[in-house]
Amino acid sequence: MILTRQLCWSAVPVCVLFILIVVLTIFAVVLPEGAALAAFATVSANSNVNARSGPGTTFGIVTQLSPGDTVEEIERQGDWSHIRLSNGGDGWVNNAYLNSASIAGAKLSDSTSHRNAKAIRNSLNISVFPQLGHSHYVSSIAFSSDGRLIVSGDSDGNVIVWNEKTAKQLRTFKNSAKSITALAFSPDGRRVAVGSDDSSARVWDISTGTLIVTFEGHSWPIEAINFTPDGRDVLTTALDAIRLWDAVSGAEIRNYGSGTNAKSSALRPDGWQFVTGDSDNTIKVWSINSGQPLRVLDHGLKGDTSALAFGPGGDVLATAVEANSIKLWNLALGKQKLDIATDYKAPQVLAFSPDGGRILAGFSDGSVAQWETSTGKLVHSDEGTGGHVPSLTFSADRKLVAYSNSDNRVVIAQVSDGTVVRELKANTTGVISLATSTARDFVLAAIGLAGATKWDLSNGKLLQSFKKPDMLDMGNSNDVERVAISADKGVILTGSSYGDIDLWNMADGELVKSLEVGDLGVTSAVFTTDGKHALVTTADDTHSASVWDLESGKRLGTTEGYYGHTETVNTAAYSPSERSFATGSDDGTVRIWDAKTSKYLTELNLNSGGVEAISYSPDGHLLLAGMQDGTIQLWNLIKRKELRRIEGHSEAVNAVAFSVDGLFVLSASNDKSARIWEISTGKEVMRFEGHFGAVNSAAFGTDDETVVTGSSDGTTRVWRTSDGKELASFVSFIDDEWVVVTPEGFFNASAGGTKYLNVVKGLDIISIDQVYDALYRPDLVKEALAGDPDGKLKAAAAMLDLEKVIDSGFPPQVKVVSPVEAEQGAPVPGVVKATGEAVEVEMELSDHGGGFG
Repeated sequence: MILTRQLCWSAVPVCVLFILIVVLTIFAVVLPEGAALAAFATVSANSNVNARSGPGTTFGIVTQLSPGDTVEEIERQGDWSHIRLSNGGDGWVNNAYLNSASIAGAKLSDSTSHRNAKAIRNSLNISVFPQLGHSHYVSSIAFSSDGRLIVSGDSDGNVIVWNEKTAKQLRTFKNSAKSITALAFSPDGRRVAVGSDDSSARVWDISTGTLIVTFEGHSWPIEAINFTPDGRDVLTTALDAIRLWDAVSGAEIRNYGSGTNAKSSALRPDGWQFVTGDSDNTIKVWSINSGQPLRVLDHGLKGDTSALAFGPGGDVLATAVEANSIKLWNLALGKQKLDIATDYKAPQVLAFSPDGGRILAGFSDGSVAQWETSTGKLVHSDEGTGGHVPSLTFSADRKLVAYSNSDNRVVIAQVSDGTVVRELKANTTGVISLATSTARDFVLAAIGLAGATKWDLSNGKLLQSFKKPDMLDMGNSNDVERVAISADKGVILTGSSYGDIDLWNMADGELVKSLEVGDLGVTSAVFTTDGKHALVTTADDTHSASVWDLESGKRLGTTEGYYGHTETVNTAAYSPSERSFATGSDDGTVRIWDAKTSKYLTELNLNSGGVEAISYSPDGHLLLAGMQDGTIQLWNLIKRKELRRIEGHSEAVNAVAFSVDGLFVLSASNDKSARIWEISTGKEVMRFEGHFGAVNSAAFGTDDETVVTGSSDGTTRVWRTSDGKELASFVSFIDDEWVVVTPEGFFNASAGGTKYLNVVKGLDIISIDQVYDALYRPDLVKEALAGDPDGKLKAAAAMLDLEKVIDSGFPPQVKVVSPVEAEQGAPVPGVVKATGEAVEVEMELSDHGGGFG
């Protein structure tokens, strides 16, 4: 949540002049250390700002600001903050001015009324968001130099900054649409460089989430990325070349030659040399200044060099080939000093402890092992979990090691004995599919291992959960992937990845019946209007759809046979008349079948790869197909002719739906967006962006005024179709807790759901308890979902001052001392039952920092 607030005014400060040219010079020097570009104050009247030309200096000039201009914090040095004004000026102010209204000197002032600014506040934006974690496997991690932070990147292109001690998520960057392949902190820990599978690299500001620069020029995925020791440059490695870039401007400084075929690299700690593991089975030592190879090391083994790492002094190099061993080299002599056997396991990544006494390796079977670098003695080994370890790193104090795994988490363990200290992970499961009720007053979400959840779209409350008691213990073989709602809202259908469907009573949430419909997962399921039958497709090798009588549990028909699909059937839909149904398959066709007999009628050859989703128009004359190549095809079913091909999504289209009037189409894609298109022209008219994972499902809400989306990031979101604004985000957790939060930060939640809400300012974690009273507003969540018709949400957001709430400290703790009562007669502190019009209560108040009154 981004808060921009108007300043209050009090008496005029004394203005001190500064020379703009000098300030701009200072700005040019400071920015490379990390730019924080988030607005922290908005001017409400003609104003003057007086700042200094540098930390502690005494000369400057007055800069005039107009209503709407902003003040931004760029950099901090000790007690001083470098601020920038939206009109182009900048300067330095003491940090005290950010929080005090009584100190003269550097404040905004109203030049007409001659009153001082109350304070320059909110130098870093305050965000309120649910902890989602990674929804895809974590491919790269790094510790900050002070050990406070861990940054992790996943195979879906997201980068998360974590507080190591609390395991709290601080910030998420949507780095790219492709997998993160490499990460590196800047030496000062304020920026992170990110390499991606899309052949680009980026540098982000950690505190603000601002993208500083993008490096483009490689034609292959980035294999490694490093900051130089002074933080000014970034070295990137790819198969096509190794390049050195300016970390601020993005300009290429040096290209170390095309055709190097480097599959791994490491930068020496002093920054003068780097090494590469090349596809010709050699290791080359390079001069970073001359760009020439200095030495070639032959490890004597066939296979790619899978990992490289320098010891802390830069004199020792560790190398690993895809199997067999880890070798330690004396780099000055170019000679091998130690060979560590790895029992024919393939090392994926290497790291030295900060003192150089140990070498740590992660393997393709998910195991992690440590050896002494002086003797090669195995110190500790953790058995694998069946995945692989793509990244690992030591903390600066060498007490902890962090490593990633293929199950979407980061493990932090003690170096001494391998004991797991904590895990950085999601407590949610992805939203795989959605179904809305006929009246569109609630939505049902399939959330994998956690079953299915039913949400009230009018007030944001979780109404029911549907899951078998042993579901979480059955692994990934029995998670809910598909949901459907009967027209009368009496029955809910859930389809699992194990190939069965379950029918649930909507009224009491009880499981009514289970049917085994296939050998593999259910890929789609839909009720007939009368609720008596269900059309189901599965991922098994029958490549078919089947119709089931839900009362008897018998299969009435199947499309398996001569005219059947030749590959997996992903989707099916009844025509509006229910006289026929359509199926879409990986074989690139849509086939039409008689609804009563399941006999083949005709087919549409789409010639664009697999079909992920289909939808009939309200009159049944047109059919939409969402394709794996990212296109949407519109077909006339009467003429069996393609009318239009809509292009715009960059990845597979997972869901398509017509608007009620049939004039627009809604689509959801792996590119993390949902979009509305005009049928007549194929033009995009609205885009919904904000998810951190693939949008797996989407549906129109009431009167097509809203859109509901479900994503692999674990959220179900409601959007306004008129302007694309997100209204609220729904999240359920594996322990049955839940939260609903608006972009403004107002929320509703279950009793324990607030523990999953993070309040973050810069890189500081604020307790949710400290802002609970200001943000726990179920009434405003309801207003948001209704579109804020009376402007109550907008008014509340305008008045919200979280800085003031935070500055005031924690509210007092209240404990009822007397009387105490309980249902069974036993004393229960804090529970008071009034039996008359008045009750006398004795309470105990404890100050938690905010005082009383």
